[in-house]
Amino acid sequence: QILLEQGRARHSMRALGRVAYFGEAGRVRLKAVIVAERPASFRLETLSPLEEPIEVVASDGNRLWVLSNDRLREGPATPENIARGLPLPLRPEDLVDTMLGGFPTSPRFEPVRIAWTSEARDQWVLRLSSAAGETEELIVDPALRIVVKTTVRDGAGRVRFTLDFADFAPITGEGGAALGAFPRKIEFREPGKE
Repeated sequence: QILLEQGRARHSMRALGRVAYFGEAGRVRLKAVIVAERPASFRLETLSPLEEPIEVVASDGNRLWVLSNDRLREGPATPENIARGLPLPLRPEDLVDTMLGGFPTSPRFEPVRIAWTSEARDQWVLRLSSAAGETEELIVDPALRIVVKTTVRDGAGRVRFTLDFADFAPITGEGGAALGAFPRKIEFREPGKE
Protein backbone atom coordinates (compact mmCIF):
# COMPACT_ATOMS: atom_id res chain seq x y z
CA GLN A 1 0.00 0.00 0.00
CA ILE A 2 2.88 2.39 0.81
CA LEU A 3 4.42 1.80 -2.62
CA LEU A 4 1.07 2.32 -4.33
CA GLU A 5 0.47 5.62 -2.51
CA GLN A 6 4.00 6.77 -3.26
CA GLY A 7 3.57 5.86 -6.94
CA ARG A 8 0.25 7.69 -7.21
CA ALA A 9 1.78 10.77 -5.54
CA ARG A 10 4.00 11.09 -8.60
CA HIS A 11 1.31 12.57 -10.79
CA SER A 12 3.34 14.04 -13.64
CA MET A 13 6.82 14.74 -14.93
CA ARG A 14 8.69 16.80 -17.49
CA ALA A 15 12.22 15.78 -18.34
CA LEU A 16 14.98 16.13 -20.86
CA GLY A 17 16.83 12.86 -21.30
CA ARG A 18 19.00 10.72 -23.49
CA VAL A 19 17.66 7.64 -25.22
CA ALA A 20 19.94 4.85 -26.41
CA TYR A 21 18.28 2.20 -28.56
CA PHE A 22 19.95 -1.07 -29.52
CA GLY A 23 18.11 -2.88 -32.31
CA GLU A 24 18.31 -4.28 -35.81
CA ALA A 25 19.58 -0.95 -37.17
CA GLY A 26 22.36 -0.91 -34.58
CA ARG A 27 22.83 1.63 -31.82
CA VAL A 28 21.01 4.96 -31.93
CA ARG A 29 21.48 7.75 -29.38
CA LEU A 30 19.13 10.70 -29.22
CA LYS A 31 17.97 13.42 -26.87
CA ALA A 32 14.35 13.27 -25.83
CA VAL A 33 11.79 15.56 -24.26
CA ILE A 34 9.54 13.45 -22.04
CA VAL A 35 6.21 14.53 -20.55
CA ALA A 36 3.93 12.15 -18.65
CA GLU A 37 0.76 12.57 -16.61
CA ARG A 38 -1.33 9.96 -14.82
CA PRO A 39 -3.25 7.96 -15.60
CA ALA A 40 -2.09 7.41 -19.21
CA SER A 41 -1.12 10.62 -21.04
CA PHE A 42 2.37 11.06 -22.44
CA ARG A 43 4.41 12.84 -25.07
CA LEU A 44 7.88 11.80 -26.14
CA GLU A 45 9.76 13.93 -28.62
CA THR A 46 13.10 12.74 -29.98
CA LEU A 47 15.58 15.41 -31.05
CA SER A 48 18.40 15.40 -33.59
CA PRO A 49 21.94 16.37 -32.56
CA LEU A 50 20.97 19.91 -33.65
CA GLU A 51 17.93 19.65 -31.32
CA GLU A 52 15.40 19.61 -34.15
CA PRO A 53 12.36 17.32 -33.61
CA ILE A 54 12.76 13.97 -35.35
CA GLU A 55 9.65 12.20 -34.12
CA VAL A 56 6.80 12.97 -31.72
CA VAL A 57 4.72 10.24 -30.08
CA ALA A 58 1.78 11.36 -27.92
CA SER A 59 -1.23 9.75 -26.29
CA ASP A 60 -4.18 10.75 -24.14
CA GLY A 61 -4.53 7.13 -23.00
CA ASN A 62 -7.12 6.26 -25.64
CA ARG A 63 -5.69 7.67 -28.88
CA LEU A 64 -2.11 7.69 -30.14
CA TRP A 65 -0.51 10.24 -32.47
CA VAL A 66 2.84 9.70 -34.18
CA LEU A 67 4.43 12.52 -36.15
CA SER A 68 7.37 11.24 -38.18
CA ASN A 69 8.86 12.22 -41.55
CA ASP A 70 6.32 15.06 -41.87
CA ARG A 71 3.48 12.54 -41.65
CA LEU A 72 0.91 12.35 -38.85
CA ARG A 73 -0.58 8.96 -38.04
CA GLU A 74 -3.39 8.41 -35.55
CA GLY A 75 -4.96 5.33 -34.04
CA PRO A 76 -5.94 3.55 -30.83
CA ALA A 77 -3.32 3.59 -28.06
CA THR A 78 -2.63 -0.17 -28.06
CA PRO A 79 0.74 -1.72 -27.13
CA GLU A 80 1.20 -2.74 -30.78
CA ASN A 81 0.61 0.81 -32.04
CA ILE A 82 2.83 2.34 -29.35
CA ALA A 83 5.59 -0.07 -30.44
CA ARG A 84 5.36 1.38 -33.97
CA GLY A 85 6.39 4.80 -32.65
CA LEU A 86 8.54 3.71 -29.69
CA PRO A 87 10.39 0.44 -29.22
CA LEU A 88 8.18 -0.19 -26.16
CA PRO A 89 5.13 -2.46 -26.60
CA LEU A 90 3.35 -1.13 -23.50
CA ARG A 91 -0.14 0.04 -22.65
CA PRO A 92 -0.27 3.84 -22.17
CA GLU A 93 -0.77 3.52 -18.40
CA ASP A 94 2.16 1.09 -18.13
CA LEU A 95 4.39 3.48 -20.07
CA VAL A 96 3.41 6.35 -17.75
CA ASP A 97 4.02 4.12 -14.69
CA THR A 98 7.47 3.31 -16.09
CA MET A 99 8.28 6.98 -16.69
CA LEU A 100 7.14 7.86 -13.17
CA GLY A 101 9.27 5.30 -11.36
CA GLY A 102 8.08 1.79 -12.13
CA PHE A 103 5.30 0.97 -9.70
CA PRO A 104 2.06 -0.11 -11.45
CA THR A 105 -0.82 2.05 -10.25
CA SER A 106 -3.44 0.52 -12.54
CA PRO A 107 -6.21 -1.42 -10.78
CA ARG A 108 -5.54 -4.13 -13.40
CA PHE A 109 -2.87 -5.63 -11.10
CA GLU A 110 -3.47 -6.98 -7.59
CA PRO A 111 -0.74 -7.93 -5.09
CA VAL A 112 -0.35 -11.69 -4.68
CA ARG A 113 2.75 -12.21 -2.56
CA ILE A 114 5.72 -10.44 -1.03
CA ALA A 115 8.94 -12.15 0.08
CA TRP A 116 12.64 -11.47 0.52
CA THR A 117 14.90 -12.09 -2.48
CA SER A 118 16.66 -15.43 -2.27
CA GLU A 119 20.13 -14.07 -3.10
CA ALA A 120 21.03 -11.45 -0.50
CA ARG A 121 17.75 -11.12 1.43
CA ASP A 122 18.12 -7.35 1.31
CA GLN A 123 15.34 -6.70 -1.20
CA TRP A 124 11.67 -7.56 -1.48
CA VAL A 125 10.08 -9.46 -4.32
CA LEU A 126 6.51 -8.26 -4.82
CA ARG A 127 4.36 -10.36 -7.14
CA LEU A 128 1.28 -8.88 -8.81
CA SER A 129 -1.30 -10.58 -11.00
CA SER A 130 -4.03 -9.48 -13.40
CA ALA A 131 -7.35 -11.11 -14.26
CA ALA A 132 -5.95 -11.73 -17.77
CA GLY A 133 -3.21 -13.92 -16.28
CA GLU A 134 -0.35 -11.44 -16.66
CA THR A 135 2.09 -11.32 -13.76
CA GLU A 136 4.46 -8.61 -12.69
CA GLU A 137 7.40 -9.21 -10.38
CA LEU A 138 8.90 -6.15 -8.72
CA ILE A 139 12.25 -6.11 -6.94
CA VAL A 140 11.97 -3.42 -4.28
CA ASP A 141 14.61 -1.77 -2.10
CA PRO A 142 12.78 -1.83 1.27
CA ALA A 143 14.85 0.93 2.88
CA LEU A 144 14.26 3.44 0.10
CA ARG A 145 10.90 1.95 -1.00
CA ILE A 146 11.81 2.10 -4.67
CA VAL A 147 11.40 -0.39 -7.50
CA VAL A 148 14.80 -1.42 -8.88
CA LYS A 149 13.62 -4.08 -11.36
CA THR A 150 10.36 -5.20 -12.97
CA THR A 151 9.67 -8.39 -14.91
CA VAL A 152 6.34 -8.74 -16.74
CA ARG A 153 5.12 -12.14 -17.94
CA ASP A 154 2.18 -13.00 -20.19
CA GLY A 155 -0.59 -15.44 -19.24
CA ALA A 156 1.57 -18.40 -20.35
CA GLY A 157 4.43 -17.35 -18.04
CA ARG A 158 6.71 -16.08 -20.84
CA VAL A 159 8.71 -12.94 -20.09
CA ARG A 160 7.29 -10.03 -22.12
CA PHE A 161 9.88 -7.51 -20.92
CA THR A 162 12.11 -6.45 -18.05
CA LEU A 163 12.87 -2.98 -16.75
CA ASP A 164 15.90 -2.07 -14.64
CA PHE A 165 15.90 1.22 -12.73
CA ALA A 166 19.14 2.86 -11.54
CA ASP A 167 20.85 6.15 -10.68
CA PHE A 168 18.18 7.36 -8.26
CA ALA A 169 17.77 10.99 -7.24
CA PRO A 170 15.48 12.34 -4.50
CA ILE A 171 12.35 14.13 -5.73
CA THR A 172 9.86 16.43 -4.06
CA GLY A 173 6.32 17.44 -4.86
CA GLU A 174 4.30 20.55 -4.18
CA GLY A 175 5.33 22.34 -1.01
CA GLY A 176 8.56 20.35 -0.83
CA ALA A 177 6.87 17.07 0.15
CA ALA A 178 9.29 14.14 -0.29
CA LEU A 179 8.15 11.72 -3.00
CA GLY A 180 10.98 9.24 -2.64
CA ALA A 181 13.69 8.71 -5.23
CA PHE A 182 13.37 8.79 -8.99
CA PRO A 183 15.38 6.66 -11.45
CA ARG A 184 17.46 8.68 -13.87
CA LYS A 185 18.29 5.53 -15.83
CA ILE A 186 15.69 3.03 -17.10
CA GLU A 187 16.72 0.01 -19.16
CA PHE A 188 14.03 -1.84 -21.11
CA ARG A 189 14.68 -5.33 -22.52
CA GLU A 190 12.56 -7.73 -24.55
CA PRO A 191 13.48 -11.42 -24.86
CA GLY A 192 14.92 -12.34 -28.25
CA LYS A 193 15.84 -8.73 -29.05
CA GLU A 194 18.97 -6.75 -28.37
